[in-house]
Amino acid sequence: MTITATPTARRVPTLLRVAAVLAALLGIMDVIGAVPYMGTVMPVEVGIAVIAIAAVTVLGAVFAFLGRPWGVWVAAISRFLSIGLMIPVFTEPGAPAEAVVPTAIQIVVTVVVIVLLLVGLRKRA
Repeated sequence: MTITATPTARRVPTLLRVAAVLAALLGIMDVIGAVPYMGTVMPVEVGIAVIAIAAVTVLGAVFAFLGRPWGVWVAAISRFLSIGLMIPVFTEPGAPAEAVVPTAIQIVVTVVVIVLLLVGLRKRA
């Protein structure tokens, strides 16, 4: 008779799950915010980059929600990259004025989510 030890499942911290949900929502907001401006105010290439990074964020967030450390890192890094794509709203002369305040709020929330993801990952370890 052979007895094998099964690994114990680690509980995913609530903080990590909340951060993962927020990261996924931010990714979805990126897509919703980019689509109306693609090809007009925003170059199509930038719009495609925004959508690609948003998709990576959502994918990473799903695995982060399940407690996978690499999912946390993917979600955090892709959210960080998304900030770089938001900066032109403040610097480009043709950027829509109505996008400035929501973008500023989204950047602040994104930074908070990145911190929550990394703190949640640390609590998991």
